[in-house]
Amino acid sequence: MVEAGAEEGIGFRFDRIARVPNTFDAHRLIWLAGQEGGQDAVVENLFRAYFIDAEDVGKPAVLKRIGIQSGLNPRRVEQLLAGDPGRSEVLAEEREARSQGVSGVPAFFVNGQRVVSGAQKPELLASVLGPALGQCSLEDGACI
Repeated sequence: MVEAGAEEGIGFRFDRIARVPNTFDAHRLIWLAGQEGGQDAVVENLFRAYFIDAEDVGKPAVLKRIGIQSGLNPRRVEQLLAGDPGRSEVLAEEREARSQGVSGVPAFFVNGQRVVSGAQKPELLASVLGPALGQCSLEDGACI
């Protein structure tokens, strides 16, 4: 992973990660960002915090900072971290993923079928996903 990241200009720092945090609240933060239209920024900032800065993304203070830094409403982030918003939705998404055979990330699906799982080199992803996506319309996203 470190080598693959370096090839893409990503300086993974697995050597600095002290523990693997419980990421359930991070997933709830991503869910909230989906409600507010800022998922990409939250995911990017979570990944940077964990994989590069070796921060504990299970800690509420870290999640609050990331949420606000990503442009989420500070009050909604605080409400999320103080309560249960998004809990049932994230649990339902997790059950659905497991029912489709997903046990790790990333997992790529085309037309509801899992086509590749795990971290892969871009060339492999392109060789697997390219033909499948070639059957999809850029206009409406529908695939045959």
